[in-house]
Amino acid sequence: MLEDPMLDALTEAEIQAYQSQGFILRRSVFSRVEIEQFNAAIDRLAAAVIAQSHEGQEYRIDGRRFVDLDNQTLQFEPAPFERDLRVLEPAHPLSSAVLTLLKDTRLVQPMQVLTGSDHVSLWTDKINFKRPGGSEFGWHQDAPYWMHDAAHLTQLPNVMVTLDDVVPG
Repeated sequence: MLEDPMLDALTEAEIQAYQSQGFILRRSVFSRVEIEQFNAAIDRLAAAVIAQSHEGQEYRIDGRRFVDLDNQTLQFEPAPFERDLRVLEPAHPLSSAVLTLLKDTRLVQPMQVLTGSDHVSLWTDKINFKRPGGSEFGWHQDAPYWMHDAAHLTQLPNVMVTLDDVVPG
């Protein structure tokens, strides 16, 4: 079970908020320099997979262009931004920076506390690109996809890291 130092990963108020509301929000977890480094790495990654996308298997769902490139799925924006990447999943096999982010204790330790486990594993990772003028990511629930992988959905917490300022509208 968890050792006492792990309890520092979340405050008691955060644990209570998660139990009552189903989420917690932490601001400024990463420094400006770290965020700039992550963004630069993600921009390089996006450029690389876009350049390779012609090598993959292309298909459309609801008019949106998808490309399966090896073990990654790329989803592109609809017209008029169809050359812009909307989603890349999974990203960590292609970028050491993404893998480093996913293993960062500032993300992992809270998950260990919430699940009550010393060991957590990654179910998937994805980068949602929200470019100016790009399509929206509507509110939705991912749990129906996860229920086939765990008897207890509370053992599958979700982490979202925003690397740009979030501006309403």
